[in-house]
Amino acid sequence: MQALGSKGDPLFPTEESLRERLTTVGMYTAISVASSVLITLSILYFTGYGMHRMTIIISVVAPAIIAPLTTWYVSDLLVKIARLEETQRRLATFDDLTGLLSRRAFLEQAEALLKLSVRQRQGIAFVMLDLDKFKTINDQFGHGGGDQLLREFATLVRENVRGSDLAGRIGGEEFAILMPGVTRDSAIPVLEKLRHKTEGHVIHYREGVIQATVSMGVSCADGNTSIADLFRLSDDALYQAKAQGGNKIVSA
Repeated sequence: MQALGSKGDPLFPTEESLRERLTTVGMYTAISVASSVLITLSILYFTGYGMHRMTIIISVVAPAIIAPLTTWYVSDLLVKIARLEETQRRLATFDDLTGLLSRRAFLEQAEALLKLSVRQRQGIAFVMLDLDKFKTINDQFGHGGGDQLLREFATLVRENVRGSDLAGRIGGEEFAILMPGVTRDSAIPVLEKLRHKTEGHVIHYREGVIQATVSMGVSCADGNTSIADLFRLSDDALYQAKAQGGNKIVSA
């Protein structure tokens, strides 16, 4: 995560946001000046005082100085608040390291997708994935190497699942995929492709090479199955795959 206020961070003013703020400041300054002149002229007219040039000048200059300063400050606060809210929404939805859905967002969207699949009487598969011997890789290459592996594995997931599938990071080195509109037989070839891609993927990190394998547990839904049930069944199948030495796909 980038430090707040650094370039590329949501709080750092972009060229577009600066243009928007300048437009806003100009608009409110013009409104303030026009309102000030109108109020001043109205007061002078109804009170019977003469139209003194200095009075009119003051009614123009005062808001022309004050309005830009206050509007710029307020608009700056509003922009920062809006961008912070957007950052918080994104952090709540996506995993910061991998860019995949966060655990909470994945499970929420998976629940909705499961209900839709049940209504449409379509098959759906829930997959739990775990990178094998991740602790050993972390110990050998440090957390930097482990993080690089997680990022590149997430990229492999995105590249090798269908556009209609959901993918999320559940925690640590655990991931999940929800595949709507599939049966067990049609899901396995897609997952085998991902398993082979992971096994053959080479990461050059510092002076070493990182290679990893992945184990998967798969379960499929019927009309009375919840996401919690699928999660548990897939997790049990994943445990069996790990117990058999890893780099395997086991169906519940």
